[in-house]
Order: sequence, then C-alpha cells, then structure tokens
Amino acid sequence: MSGPVPRVRRDEVRRRLLDAAAEVFAERGYRAARLDEVAQQSTRDPDLRQVYVGVRRSLRNELAATLAEACDQLGIELTVPTSQLALTLQSLRLGLALEHGTDPDLVDRAAITAVFTSTLRGVIRAPDSAATKPPTGRTR
Repeated sequence: MSGPVPRVRRDEVRRRLLDAAAEVFAERGYRAARLDEVAQQSTRDPDLRQVYVGVRRSLRNELAATLAEACDQLGIELTVPTSQLALTLQSLRLGLALEHGTDPDLVDRAAITAVFTSTLRGVIRAPDSAATKPPTGRTR
C-alpha cells in the first residue's frame, strides 16, 4: 500500500454495512446471519477493504509501540517481538469476542482474563535467577 489511506466518510461506511447486512439477511435469514459475514460482505469493495486493513494495521502497530514502551519502562524482556505479541493479543481479543457472543457463560470476564494472563506470562522472559536471588547474609 503506498501513500495515505483514503478516508471513507462515516455515513458511507454505515450505508455499506447496512447494504451488506441486508444481503446477508436475505441469503441466510436474520437469525442465522453472523456479524463476521456482514463485515466480510461490506468489505468486498476494494476501497473499503484497504481502509479496513489500513486501520487494523495502524492499530496493531500502535499497540506494538505501546507494548515496547511499557516493557522498556518496566524492565520487562519479552520472548517474542512486540509486533508478534500485538498480533497475538489482537487475535485473542477478536476470537474471544466471537466466542463470548456464542457462549457468554463459558467465555466470561474471568475466562478472558485467564487467557490474557497466561498468554502474557508465556511471553515474558523470566529474570535471571542468579540476579534475583537475595543475598545470603554471609560475609567472609
């Protein structure tokens, strides 16, 4: 993608989403229609797809930069690049949102917190055990 992404007016995005929803509802019925199908249908327009991809990429890059800054400030070392962690967290968020919509009792706040906590624990490098041991108090 070269140059800035053209901004689509809010009313145009809304119109495209409503048009896409009408098509999906007509094909599958209101109860069987899913939001991801409406979103996919609404982004068949290459211009809108480019805006959507550009916004998603921009948000992911911003998240990666924020993660890198926070890790530097807290002295945390990650086992993966921040860009990979940002993609992982974004994917988890989207997947858990879909799962919560399907089964909110199973995928509740506690389940979501546990998933993010275990993911973050898995990508934080453990401090060097020799550097973190308290002094034994013995002297020569």
